[in-house]
Amino acid sequence: MEQMKLEAEPRPVVGKKVRRLRAEGWIPAILYGKGVDPMPLKIKAATWRRFTTAGAGRGLIELHVQGQPKPYLALVREVQRDPITRQVWHVDFQQVSMTETLRLEVPVTVVGASPVVERGDGVLLTGLTHLEVECLPSAIPSSIEVDASALKAIGDSITVADLALPEGVKVIADADEMILTVVPAGAPEEEVEEVAKAEAEPEVIRKGKVAEEEEAEE
Repeated sequence: MEQMKLEAEPRPVVGKKVRRLRAEGWIPAILYGKGVDPMPLKIKAATWRRFTTAGAGRGLIELHVQGQPKPYLALVREVQRDPITRQVWHVDFQQVSMTETLRLEVPVTVVGASPVVERGDGVLLTGLTHLEVECLPSAIPSSIEVDASALKAIGDSITVADLALPEGVKVIADADEMILTVVPAGAPEEEVEEVAKAEAEPEVIRKGKVAEEEEAEE
């Protein structure tokens, strides 16, 4: 995966004072990882928007920190947002080693079209939309492709076991986890919900560590 470049600056303020940074158009961040002490950073909000709009943020990043002699090779590990406005509150970066395997989530991309869905006889139902993978940094895929054209009849499914994975990439999930399936068009809503419910996981809403840190400073 191509390495994207991102510029950041050291952040001298922590705790409640970072709220002023946000008001001034900055996003608080932190860099941590093997061989580096936790480093508070700040990124211009406009720079972050351009960065993510360009499709970056899922793979390796050359993080250029003002005042540092060379960039850090890092991954975005967490992006915390305001639960109402969806404004980015904080970004966590993890420095990585090119010789050590790591785990991260990558999106599932659906390609092709199911013939039974194209005829209008079935409806495509999605299970997992992201997959946790394990690989070296050099092998991080931008996404895992799933070919829906393999679904030729009602009830056909594609599971984790059916995936054609890039070399050096391992999926951390049960082999029978569903990615895609086809249900009859016009199937009772209860039936569709039952299939979806079998694959759904409860969403846990928790207070981010940034909010906890800021409250601790009060």
